[in-house]
Amino acid sequence: MYRGTVRHGVVVLKNGACLPEGVEVFVELASSPETTATDSVIMRNGFPVFPRRDPDLQPGLDLVKELRDDS
Repeated sequence: MYRGTVRHGVVVLKNGACLPEGVEVFVELASSPETTATDSVIMRNGFPVFPRRDPDLQPGLDLVKELRDDS
């Protein structure tokens, strides 16, 4: 069993664990979150949908760099 946390909508596994690309996984919440930062983000098929009209909510290079550095 692998454990991890969700960061910007992506599951980051603990201890540097890594799974083969394309492997199917089953995800179960370890605990129910009270509130999350994604409560105001519209989700579609498990992915955040960013409005085109609001440039502050669109993913930018800072988010890409943070996700890259966390993995």
